[in-house]
Amino acid sequence: SVLLVALATPSLPGQQVARGQHDATVAAAEVAARRGDWGSAVALAGQVAGAYQANGSSWSVPDLIAAGRAFAVLGARDPKYFHDALQAFDRASARDSSNTDSRLRAADLLLEKYNAPDAASSYREVLAIAPGNAHALLGLARVLRFDGDGGATAAVRGSIAADSLYAPARVL
Repeated sequence: SVLLVALATPSLPGQQVARGQHDATVAAAEVAARRGDWGSAVALAGQVAGAYQANGSSWSVPDLIAAGRAFAVLGARDPKYFHDALQAFDRASARDSSNTDSRLRAADLLLEKYNAPDAASSYREVLAIAPGNAHALLGLARVLRFDGDGGATAAVRGSIAADSLYAPARVL
């Protein structure tokens, strides 16, 4: 449904996320993946990934982020696509150095794939652009927890202090 698609890609704290022409298709792929409908998820994400591979060099930043998200969906079934996701997020960051969305998505993906040092570096890049970004602060807390560092609780508190309504920080 339209509501599910709108909910699939929430704005990150303190940031309006621009939407590109491929955003709705990727959002539908993400919803299908969460529902376990991998046939639909792969088909929808594959549409965006294929279009990106055909002519992605001229895509806007929001569409580059959408391509990264599409490759991340595909990567859940075939890990070879995670490199493509990171590459698309990196292209978006290179095209707009003030964009935090692409960096946060790359950092989350890196941590998901057990690359804590690179994830931490990406979260710190976001904090250099947007000090007090609750998502980046929470990401650093997750890195600390991953590394078994006792400072994770204090870092989560920092994320909550930055945005008391940021639900993922309250869950961790």
